[in-house]
Amino acid sequence: MSSRAKVLGKEEKQNGCYDTVSIAKNGEKDANEDSDEEKAVIRANHEMCHFCFDTLINELIPATTRRNRSFGHSYSRRSSNNSSSTSEAPTPSYMDPLPPATKCPLFITWDKRRNMSSSSYSYSPSTTPRSVSTNSLSSSSSNNTNEKNSIREEDYDLRGCIGTLSPRPLKTAIQEYAFTSAFRDRRFDPISRHELPFLRVGVSLLVNYEECKNCYDWVVGVHGILIKFSHGSSYYTATYLPEVTLEQGWDQEESINSLVQKAGFRGDINKALINKINCTRYQSSKMRMSYQEYVAASGSDPLKSIEASPPSTKRSWRNPFTL
Repeated sequence: MSSRAKVLGKEEKQNGCYDTVSIAKNGEKDANEDSDEEKAVIRANHEMCHFCFDTLINELIPATTRRNRSFGHSYSRRSSNNSSSTSEAPTPSYMDPLPPATKCPLFITWDKRRNMSSSSYSYSPSTTPRSVSTNSLSSSSSNNTNEKNSIREEDYDLRGCIGTLSPRPLKTAIQEYAFTSAFRDRRFDPISRHELPFLRVGVSLLVNYEECKNCYDWVVGVHGILIKFSHGSSYYTATYLPEVTLEQGWDQEESINSLVQKAGFRGDINKALINKINCTRYQSSKMRMSYQEYVAASGSDPLKSIEASPPSTKRSWRNPFTL
């Protein structure tokens, strides 16, 4: 966590996700106010999604129970170059395109596909990985429109989401929040092994923070918004990620009104209140990957590598007896 930000000891729910609210120390530059050059290199990539699934697999399927023990986190060549420092954690391969010390606010989201039976799950090693990009900073995305097995967004339900609005070192934060969102989102039971084939992970990196001129100085579907305001002796804050307003079909006024209520305010939302709101806009670089895409990229299925347990000794329900 940046030394320029102080984290308050409470969690707040943001966009169906939980985050830790941060406030810049007085007299210091806010941690999100990075140079344009630094912002430009921060992009989510499919290796981050793969690393999230690695984290989940390693927790749900311990290596000692697998025939194929090659599954695990992929680390950068930087790690071998720095092997002299045994105390330093290895650098994940997803950091290869990024400066080693890159920090960024982020959210990790787990979604679960509904109405799927285990019989509908299949894996083909020849399947091409398809990491869906919903990167608001780029017009490029995977061409999945005509996919035979295309899945609609409404086919998924939220399964867990936790993140932070404080810049965190991406070298360690991806694994931390992948684990936390999968197993410690208090709204849900921890993810279990049998759910793996139906999961999708999303990595959202929040970048390009800008102060808005007013509450409506942002674009639906392009910007996420963070509002802060006080009323009486109470202080309120809440955020929506860029995709939320678009998916809900809200305009700017509906989004702001919803966000004010989400922050916990229960009074009259009038012009005087709106004029008091401090609004910050930001963008999100987001990548998604399903379990099937993870398996295709890995070359084999961790679930099918689980060693068969030795047959248990069957005991008769009857009491033992002799003739």
